Amino acid sequence: MQRLFASLLTCLLATSALAQSTQPAMNLNHDALKKLGWQFAVRTDAFGQTPLFDVIDQLHPLTVHHLELAPHQQLSAEHTEWLVGPEMKQPEIDALQAKLKDVKMDVVTYAAGPLPPDEAALRKVFEWAQKLKVKTIVCEPDPTALPLLEKVAEEFKIDVAVTSAPAPSQYATCDDLARAVSGHSPRLGACADVAVFRNGGDNPVDCVKKMSGRIHEVRLRDVGPQFGDFEATLRELKSQQFKGALCAIPSGSSAGAATLNLKETANALSQILTKLSSEK
Repeated sequence: MQRLFASLLTCLLATSALAQSTQPAMNLNHDALKKLGWQFAVRTDAFGQTPLFDVIDQLHPLTVHHLELAPHQQLSAEHTEWLVGPEMKQPEIDALQAKLKDVKMDVVTYAAGPLPPDEAALRKVFEWAQKLKVKTIVCEPDPTALPLLEKVAEEFKIDVAVTSAPAPSQYATCDDLARAVSGHSPRLGACADVAVFRNGGDNPVDCVKKMSGRIHEVRLRDVGPQFGDFEATLRELKSQQFKGALCAIPSGSSAGAATLNLKETANALSQILTKLSSEK
């Protein structure tokens, strides 16, 4: 029985190693990103139930330097009660900061999800984000919360990127999103989710033109030669002198599938970055 178990274990390990070896390498053009003034971030809760610290360990060898966190992700396998979000206690924050420092990563954005018109609740999110030196909070706020969000964002010097989502979202179209951020301070801007714009029947290039100068994050989904509007959208953002995060949200039914999708996204993006960074 022990020999059978050992044989099975050896077979599983070999299969895992073979699967990893057949995956494409990830070749991210960091020089082009630096020249354009953009940051490549990865959403950490997109890898199934994998705890944040394990995701960090997987992303570090792929030369990923920037992260987008989301609520409720488990921090580590050892502490199942430690979850990402404003409820984190100081020892949990300290552990996360130590982990990030060890691998030279940072948290550039936080996908907060829905936010209410409650100043105390908003302040709690921003106070936590400030401790982690988050640059942008990505959210889908209640429309009545926008004036409060603007006020708190100005106070904490943290940008807010309102994101659209398919109906029945409050911001189902790019026109909805453009109206929401119009008239507010530059701190209150938008997250350009090209795939959502496209799937909703909007032209992504026209969408970012409507929000010129107010885009704080671009979401990376469905990047590839079959979607020429993605390159055109980034070219338009370059002309607007966009300086923000490109956040990859990998898709897949497992952590391995999400990693493969991340590599494919990064490699397709790099071809676009190389082209854009060489253009005047």
